[in-house]
Amino acid sequence: MSSSEEELDRNLSEDEDASEDEIPEEEDDEEEEEVAPVKKRKSADKPKPKKRRKVNKFIEEEADVDEDEEEEEDDDDDFYRSERQMAEEVETSHSYRYEPQDRTEFDESESAEAIVNRIKKRHQQSRKQYDGDEEGGDVIQSEVAQQSLLPSIQDPRMWVFKCKPGREQHLVVALMNKFIEFARRGEPLMVKSVVASNSKGFIYVEAEREPHAKDCLNGLRDVQQWSMKLVPIHEMTSVLNVQTRRKPLVAGAWARMKRAGLYKGDLCKVIEILDNGARAVVKMIPRLDPIVLAGGDQPKYKKGQRPPQKLFHANMVPGADVARRRYPSTGEMMDTFDNDFYQEGFLIKEVNIATMLTTEDVNPTLDEINRFSSVAGEDGEHTAEEMLASVEADDWKNKVDLTKGDTVRVIEGDLINLMGVVLSTNTANDTVRVMPLHEEIKDTILDFQLKQLMKYVKVGDHIKVISGMYSGETGTVVAVDDSEGAPVAIVLVDSMAREIQVRVRDLQESAEISHGLDSYKGKELYDLVALAHGDVGVITHVGREGFTVLCQNGQSRNISDQEVQRKIVSSRTTAALDKKHNTLVLEKW
Repeated sequence: MSSSEEELDRNLSEDEDASEDEIPEEEDDEEEEEVAPVKKRKSADKPKPKKRRKVNKFIEEEADVDEDEEEEEDDDDDFYRSERQMAEEVETSHSYRYEPQDRTEFDESESAEAIVNRIKKRHQQSRKQYDGDEEGGDVIQSEVAQQSLLPSIQDPRMWVFKCKPGREQHLVVALMNKFIEFARRGEPLMVKSVVASNSKGFIYVEAEREPHAKDCLNGLRDVQQWSMKLVPIHEMTSVLNVQTRRKPLVAGAWARMKRAGLYKGDLCKVIEILDNGARAVVKMIPRLDPIVLAGGDQPKYKKGQRPPQKLFHANMVPGADVARRRYPSTGEMMDTFDNDFYQEGFLIKEVNIATMLTTEDVNPTLDEINRFSSVAGEDGEHTAEEMLASVEADDWKNKVDLTKGDTVRVIEGDLINLMGVVLSTNTANDTVRVMPLHEEIKDTILDFQLKQLMKYVKVGDHIKVISGMYSGETGTVVAVDDSEGAPVAIVLVDSMAREIQVRVRDLQESAEISHGLDSYKGKELYDLVALAHGDVGVITHVGREGFTVLCQNGQSRNISDQEVQRKIVSSRTTAALDKKHNTLVLEKW
């Protein structure tokens, strides 16, 4: 057989195979269904659309009509589905911001340095975005969340009942036991809670209805059911306010006197606690007038004037009026003068803690501590550094008010001695966000507890005192001593050539320059004052402890307020002469 005949037979066999392998219409329909977009399943009450068949024209028309209706319904479904998709996309994009960003596939041809730079850049962008949300959105969300917790008209109401003072907690416990017993019997009380607040003589009952609150008190003594009153909704939260208790005073603590005449505001140290914490024995530096030491009566002082502080010695009294007696409360032998007891030069007094002492925000200054430690150091008991350490232990040396821009040093943890700059603070949990000053980790943001940080200043910094006795003064740091763990800075004040010692925690870097006060205890700047021994002078600077006076001999002196005898008031009768004995007068221009 020739090649042409073989080729003809091959073509005929292929045509026969093609005619036998006809594709069924159902398979064509299935392929069309696979290609067509998937449509949403209809509800159960609607018939499922029939498949298109070429064998039945009627069914084909019905199917076409059904598809038209289906397309209209699908348009509505697409509308609602688009809204849902938009909401899901927004939620997904919002949550994606907080998901780890390590799903990026790195290019194999990309170098390691390029990968590191790209990760750092992405981290900085996410940090900026997070900080923006933290300052704005989270604050608003937290405020809205707090508002949603307040009681409303849908919540149970609260009624207040009068009771016998001192029996509030007893009644609350009795009602709790009654609630448990009635619940065990199958007759539960219809109340939500019972509260004994800080108000003496009242208890509060929370219930849905008034009869429920009144019935739960049946059979209880010491409570007046007829005194029932409804608590307004806006006052319900104040019932649960927690009253903070004061820290109990202990021996060795520091305090300040109040309502004590000449000693008001003076620093004192607690020696012993009496009467279960109601009274205390304290010691302070006495203020004795020379007239009293000479045997005279106590003179009357003008407002703001009082004798200076000075330790008492027996040889200060000319007569032998000093005796040794036993102090009633402690039983120790002490010097007595003018019905007062003195020990090692300090005045010993027994006072009422609630009415005579201020135990909060004492903040003793270094000068006051040095006065107390002068005698103790001579006796070998406690030095100034030891007493300062005790003050810091009582007043938490690291409890500082940090603000944005402050330079801090880490004093606890693995990163001890690390320097950084404060970026933000969170007072809710006492955390501080710090940017390190170290070159290798300067782009990393770290969070620390407030107690792990301490303010840092260095020699040459220009600072401002933000708290304490020297508050408001500005100057330059000339030395810093942190050998005792409580850094103290020596500051040269701008307004006068004088050095002061201030805790580092009370300082803040500032370019402001202070020029002192305008007045202090009735004396103003440039006033003419009379001093001791017939000297006179003009006030050239007003400080927080005294004045700088230019005396008649041309010398400048730093004096306290007690050294100023009086202010010389100008008068028309006052005259002055020049070297030619001409009268000097003030001309008005």
